[in-house]
Amino acid sequence: MRAVSRYMIVAVGIGVVHFVWVMAYFEPGISTPDANGYFAQARHLVERGQTWFDAVSPVQYVGMHWLSENGQRYYSHYPPGMSVLLAVFWVLGGPVAALWMNPILTALTLLGLFFLARVWLGEVWALLAVVVMAINPVVAQFALGCDSHPTVAFLLVWGVFFLITWGEREEHRWAVLAGLFLGAIPTVRYAEATYALGIGLYLLMLLKQNPNRWRGVLFLTTAAAVPIMGLLVRNAMAFGAFWKTGYTLTSEQTAFSVSNLMAHAPLYLQNIQSDGLGFWAAFGLAGLLGLCGRRETRQVGMLLTGIVLPSLLLYMAYYFAPENMAAPTLRFLLPIFYIIVVAGVWIFKGAYDTQPQAMRLVVIGVMILTVVWG
Repeated sequence: MRAVSRYMIVAVGIGVVHFVWVMAYFEPGISTPDANGYFAQARHLVERGQTWFDAVSPVQYVGMHWLSENGQRYYSHYPPGMSVLLAVFWVLGGPVAALWMNPILTALTLLGLFFLARVWLGEVWALLAVVVMAINPVVAQFALGCDSHPTVAFLLVWGVFFLITWGEREEHRWAVLAGLFLGAIPTVRYAEATYALGIGLYLLMLLKQNPNRWRGVLFLTTAAAVPIMGLLVRNAMAFGAFWKTGYTLTSEQTAFSVSNLMAHAPLYLQNIQSDGLGFWAAFGLAGLLGLCGRRETRQVGMLLTGIVLPSLLLYMAYYFAPENMAAPTLRFLLPIFYIIVVAGVWIFKGAYDTQPQAMRLVVIGVMILTVVWG
């Protein structure tokens, strides 16, 4: 266990400052149909111990994300994972405390980013990654929102950190933590199950390197199965089969197509480089390619690229991509922004190691531009 360093203290401080800054704009309420799908589900969990409700009047309000097969019993088409977390905050501090969850998780995600980046980059460069994300406008916007994307980002960043820590130390407790965090992601957002491609590649490469690590993989997959099995049982009870979800009632699984991918790819790439990550989009892409291209970093490169690329392509193929509105598309990519920035900082570290004097000026210049942009 490493001792607490001044860089770690600064990282904690950045998370605290980010939370205080975001909460300066906080208002105790929700205002979107998506938020109703999550928070009303949390309320039913707290008050009745269930994720559904029965209609009692033909004129009562039913949010657009609440669906029914018989016109009587309604389920949110969102999975209940985020609502379970909201319910914990609700029980501890009431409904307003539940609204604090995303700002708190965002601050904790920044701290998790420090620990994750520190594994490969060291503390100084890890702190740079934290600063880049702390001043990112998309991070701040959705920290105050009531959507599920900050929750997924929290689970992803910490889950990958636990995964990498287990990969280095071979201690099964880290495998269990990685499994629980990463396995919880599909219980919050189904589509983010694509992250499993990168995680699976990483595990296969570890097993190829050392077949005796199968016990750790077993611990990890068993832990991941706990939240996933809970979700499948709930879906079977709610929709009649474990493979059915709330989206089955809207046929939204048919909203992905190659034609959408071709049409939306330019818009996504433009938004990522403008409102999304600015300069760091290009740095991150170069970093992912560099990590995959070098033998000594290929495991990490395949892990990170396998998380980023399938998710990016999937959402490009989704029907929902309104023009001239970056936020509705960038929210889907918020969790992978943290991964992209880690790869981008890795590029800077590599260049700095060979040309420290020149790169010191470059880093300062890029950060000034990033602050102005953010």
